[in-house]
Amino acid sequence: MFFSSAAGDILSMAATVSGGGGAFRPKKKKLSPEDRGHILVVGGGVSGGNRTSIECFLRMLCRDSTTPEIVIMGDSISDDLKAMCKEPWALNFGVQFFKGSCLKRSDLNRVKAGETSMVSGGSV
Repeated sequence: MFFSSAAGDILSMAATVSGGGGAFRPKKKKLSPEDRGHILVVGGGVSGGNRTSIECFLRMLCRDSTTPEIVIMGDSISDDLKAMCKEPWALNFGVQFFKGSCLKRSDLNRVKAGETSMVSGGSV
């Protein structure tokens, strides 16, 4: 009984995260030498843009090991964007997608907007 309940909870959590829910958790501890901070990318280009333009923009950001983690936040997530976030280059640079609006304080808190190294908005 316990294991079926725990397995159900884990599957539910995985579905929430893959759908853009949850909260941003930096991969590196704050104030450690490996902490690179994070960049928040928001705007219409995230939800309505095509994968090619978003991927080109993100690859320009992801140039070397000093690149901060990248957090993308938009109203919706396309299957293309989900697939891009799972590619090796995106995983290596900590690219993560969160579903939300930059007009809601609760969503901004989930992605730690107050602690970003940089915010990129507008059309990508």
